[in-house]
This record gives sequence, structure tokens and C-alpha cells, in this order.
Amino acid sequence: MLLAMLPINGVSISSFEELVAKYGDEQEFFSIPDFQFDHVLCNFPKNASMRIISEFFLMAVEKIRLLSPSGPNFNDCGVNIVVMSGYMMVVPIYRPFATVQGRNLYPDPLWYVGIVSLPILPKNWPETAGEVNNKTPFQLLEYCSKLNI
Repeated sequence: MLLAMLPINGVSISSFEELVAKYGDEQEFFSIPDFQFDHVLCNFPKNASMRIISEFFLMAVEKIRLLSPSGPNFNDCGVNIVVMSGYMMVVPIYRPFATVQGRNLYPDPLWYVGIVSLPILPKNWPETAGEVNNKTPFQLLEYCSKLNI
């Protein structure tokens, strides 16, 4: 397994907390424009009960229109959730980044906050024909978590 910690060459260095502070501004729900994939973050009280956190989660899922009749029509649609002290990030998963031996591989929730662990996958076509298909972690996140690519 390969492990890469963001930042990546050519990407500005910001901590996740700095991004949340920059775009959150006491709003209950917000997104970070630097992230080129579908997502919603929500602020909640730091000592919130599990009931309050679950209510915020359901509201966040509504915000990304994952469960609405006009939302995406995917058989394999899901979400990744990252819960931190005082806020939560909800990211829809529309498609896997790879399929190996009939199993779909999806991003780990920690990918969305900068800790990327990529499995070493067996080569398939077109890699076996000499064409390299190297996507950056950001491109993989966009592929998996952006409805219209």
C-alpha cells in the first residue's frame, strides 16, 4: 500500500482546520470552493450529542440531494463521512475509483482531509499496453465524488 500525505507538488499548503475556518464563518452548512468534488460541511456545537450529530448528518445528505427524487440515480451510491470536533464533512460517492477481481474500490474518508492511502493495483488494459493512467489523488476524488464529470 502506498501512503501519501498532502500537500502534493503544485498544491498550496493549508490545514483542513484553516480551510474550515476560512469558509465556515459560523454558517451551519457550507462548502469549500477549492474542493472540486461534491461535498457539504456543517458546523455543530462542540459538545453535541449523537442525536444532534445524526440530525445534522441527515440535513447534510438533503443538502447534497443524495436521497431526493431529483438526485442522482446510481445503484452503488453512498457517502463518506468525516466527523471532527465541531464539524462534519459529508461527501457523496457516485462511482468506484477502481475494480479489482470484481470488487469496487472507493476512497477512504480520510482521503478528503488529506491522508491518502492508495492500494497497489494489478495492471489492466491500457496499462498493460504501455499506456500509463496515473491520476492524482484530487482527480480520483473528483472522479468518485462529483456527479457530472
